[in-house]
Order: sequence, then structure tokens, then C-alpha cells
Amino acid sequence: MAKVKYTISASLKGHHNKVHMKYKQVLMIREGASAAGNLKQTSENQITTWCCANQGTSRIEVEFEKNVFEPSEVCRAFVRLDNSHCNVRLENVRLAVEQQLNIRADGRTFNRLFTLTDKSEGGVPARHGTVE
Repeated sequence: MAKVKYTISASLKGHHNKVHMKYKQVLMIREGASAAGNLKQTSENQITTWCCANQGTSRIEVEFEKNVFEPSEVCRAFVRLDNSHCNVRLENVRLAVEQQLNIRADGRTFNRLFTLTDKSEGGVPARHGTVE
């Protein structure tokens, strides 16, 4: 489970960077309900070993129930793996919820990526069919 809390803060620094005043406020960010985009993505990649030895293809399909969540809701993802056309084992499957923060002020830009939660599961054997 992941929970995100936003705050915005300001401070006034004077001589010798001494902080004279500070202010901090909880910030509520809500997105309006939007038409669901493509909530199901599929990727199929050719797997190679030793730089160029073709081992076949692996396929992953990820689907989310929706793309807008209230703070109390649980986000669920469904992952399907198909390694039936590949000669090597998929060692690990990772699902992460990440937050990208972009702030622009006074002609400057601040970008940062935060990983809110991260889960790893065991992989799929070589020549193994679809696993959910």
C-alpha cells in the first residue's frame, strides 16, 4: 500500500542564511475524473545473450483497473507473462509505483523521480506459457 502526502513550504532567510520565518501547509492535489486512457499495455521483446545470441521472445502484459484513484483506494495491477517462445528464464518481475515531480519557478526547473512502492516477484522458467 502506498500513501502520498504533499506539503508546500516557504521560508524567509536573512543575513548569514538565518531563517527568520517559516511556513508549511498540507497541499491537496486532485485530478478530475478523466476518460480512461489505454489501461492495458503489452510489450514483446527479443531476448539475447552474449550480446547477439537470439534466445527468442518474451511478452509482458500489464493492466490497471483505472487511472484515477482516491486517497483511500487500493491500486491493483494485473500482470501476465508469456515466456513460451524464449529459451532463457525470466529471473525477476518488478512492479513499482513512481511519482514524477516537476517544479518550475523563476525560470528554473526541478525534476525528481520518487519510488513510492516497489514489489518484486520470482520470474518465469524458459519455454513456460502465460503466468498471472
